[in-house]
Amino acid sequence: MAIRRSKLLTGTIFALRFTGVGLCAMLALIVLATILGMRFVHTDSLPRGIYWIASGPIHRGAVVTFCLPASIASEGVQRGYIRTVGSWGPNCPEHAEALAKLVAASEGDHIDILRSGVYINGQRWPLSSANFTDTAGRDLHWRPKHFIVSAHQILLMGINRDSWDARYFGTIPVSNIRSLAYPIVIEASKESPIFRKVLR
Repeated sequence: MAIRRSKLLTGTIFALRFTGVGLCAMLALIVLATILGMRFVHTDSLPRGIYWIASGPIHRGAVVTFCLPASIASEGVQRGYIRTVGSWGPNCPEHAEALAKLVAASEGDHIDILRSGVYINGQRWPLSSANFTDTAGRDLHWRPKHFIVSAHQILLMGINRDSWDARYFGTIPVSNIRSLAYPIVIEASKESPIFRKVLR
C-alpha cells in the first residue's frame, strides 16, 4: 500500500456515552454495523465505538486495522493483551484478533523512543511516555531507541498511556495493514479530544 499524507478527514465524529439509553442504542448499532461491514473497536488504545471499515491509501494520522507479526502476536495472546478469535476470525497469526491503532509515522520519519515519550521528527506523540512493566508486573521489553522508519514499514500508536503499541513492539510491515477505519460513533472520554486532534 502506498504511504501518503492526506488532508484532515472531513465529517463529524459523534460522541455517545455508554449509559442507559445510550447503551441500548449502541447494541443496536453494533448489530447494524456488522451487517454493513463496520467494526466495533473495543481497545483502550482508541476511543471505543463503531468504525467504518474501508480500503484506500494509508496515510499518517489514519486509523487502521492490522495483524501483528507472529512472534509479537504470540506474546500478546499469552499475556492476555489481545484476544484469539478462532478460525472464523481474521486470518492473523496465532488466530489473534486484528487490532486498531493510529498511523504515527511512515518511511523516512525520524523516531526517538524515550522514557518521556515517542518523538516523531521531533514532535512528541501525545500520552506516549513509556512503562517498564505491565499491570501484572511483567517486563514490557521497553528500551530507548533512535531510528529512521525503513521502506515498507509503519509505526502505529494508541492514545492511551497504557496502550501496547510501537513503544514496545516497534514498526510492523505495511503489508500487515488490513484496512482503514473511520470513526462513526465513539465513546466520550478524556482521550477523545486528543484523538480528534491527531486524526486525519
